[in-house]
Amino acid sequence: MCLLFIASAQQTLAKTCATSRESRRALGRPRNAFFTSTSSRVRRRTSVMSRLPQSDRSIFDADALFVALDEQRRTRGLTWAQTARAISDQFRDSAARPISPSTITGMRERSTLEGDGVLQMLRWLGRSPESFVPGHSGGEPLPDVPTDRILRFDSKAIYEKLNTRRIERGLTWAAVAAEIPGVSAESLTKSGRVGFSRAVRVAAWLECSVASLTRASAR
Repeated sequence: MCLLFIASAQQTLAKTCATSRESRRALGRPRNAFFTSTSSRVRRRTSVMSRLPQSDRSIFDADALFVALDEQRRTRGLTWAQTARAISDQFRDSAARPISPSTITGMRERSTLEGDGVLQMLRWLGRSPESFVPGHSGGEPLPDVPTDRILRFDSKAIYEKLNTRRIERGLTWAAVAAEIPGVSAESLTKSGRVGFSRAVRVAAWLECSVASLTRASAR
């Protein structure tokens, strides 16, 4: 009697396991489907997060800058042409070209802000670059420079800072670019003029002030 009971139990267990296997095959899911699905969701979430900005601190608000310039212009009773001349007067004795009114009035429609021009606008306002970054408090003020010099981004120093941090973390240039929204590996390694929004995002990645990435130039 006992042997019959054991045999019956074994047959029932075998049928249950077979049914479970058939159900999984019909659904097209492996036995560890739950863990595989969960792991996939985690990988997808990590991938999405890697493509998002580090924080709102890495975004420069050009619209807010334009509003601040317009308010200052109205307060001083200036036209846009007079405003451009007042901003350019800060480097009047240098060899640099003066800023045109269209550079100021058209910046909200441009996809890229010319870095050196924005630096002069910020100096005229007496504001730090970080004061136009949502969620950022304070920020180091831009350095004062004599009228025979103009404040520009130091592309060589920016490259050296990026390369030092890159080597410390054991990253390729492509990996660095993947962590900084809106840039490419090529743009991080080439010399030349620096777009303002890119400089702000690079400063956020380096965890330094935008002001520390500038230099005084004769032209």
